[in-house]
Amino acid sequence: MNVASALPDDLSEAQVRSIRIVTCSLEFLPISCLHWRGDEVRVIAADRVIPDDFLYIPAKGALDCLVGEARRTIKPGEFIMVPAGQRHGATMGAGVKEYEVFALHMHLYDETRHRFLQKLDSPFGSLSNLEGWLTRLTACTCLMGRDPKTGGEYMRHLVISLLIEQFLHGRGVRELPEQTDQRIARLLGRIRVRPADNWTVTGMAQDCHLSVSRFRELFATCTGTSPKEYVQKVRLSLARSLLVTMPELTVEQVADKVGISDAHYFHAVYKDQFGETPKNRLSSKNG
Repeated sequence: MNVASALPDDLSEAQVRSIRIVTCSLEFLPISCLHWRGDEVRVIAADRVIPDDFLYIPAKGALDCLVGEARRTIKPGEFIMVPAGQRHGATMGAGVKEYEVFALHMHLYDETRHRFLQKLDSPFGSLSNLEGWLTRLTACTCLMGRDPKTGGEYMRHLVISLLIEQFLHGRGVRELPEQTDQRIARLLGRIRVRPADNWTVTGMAQDCHLSVSRFRELFATCTGTSPKEYVQKVRLSLARSLLVTMPELTVEQVADKVGISDAHYFHAVYKDQFGETPKNRLSSKNG
């Protein structure tokens, strides 16, 4: 007798919810994917802070890693996940002569544009099939160098698959306090899809059927920032990714594509946000 089943009880509600978030509402913007090898004890400077979300996946050797207050030695088959703005560092483990590691930079946001990696219950993770993951990471690195647009899409699928694997192995996602007004949530979705539109506070308030003062209050509650700052951060994050995944565009074309018409202003706010000029990011491409 053959019996089919949908295995309705195989996943917990928390696992279903976490998988739904990363497959349906996670915003992913690829920055770079590189393979590094070295023999210096200091791998990542102590207390480094960067503006990108960051995955560090060793392929050879052991690394003593610090993420915030958490410290652990990771080896091939393990990795760290560092949200933007989180201090971290790494050195070679005791007795290690050389190391190889894959470094993935990206921006990962939830539906209210909070850093998704901040919601994970630990910055450390593990891989179920090291050989398979190293093959995929090698392919991703090659694609990001040769065909950045395809590489960016492949990197997105790779990172989502990695996150889902963590959820299936019991990794938890911390629930943030529910502060999302649905009118604001729908607006955030529209900004994400059409960042180059002429977004004004008055127009956004009207879209949400709110007074300007009430709109500002609800917007800050949901996002932790002002409408103007939020739109600018969306545009700059997209620009940072486009500079890598669409290298055929000039800096001025990228600025125009994300809705910033003044190229000089774009250079200034980009450097203020990321600590480098857009020309430096464009010239380094996958660096």
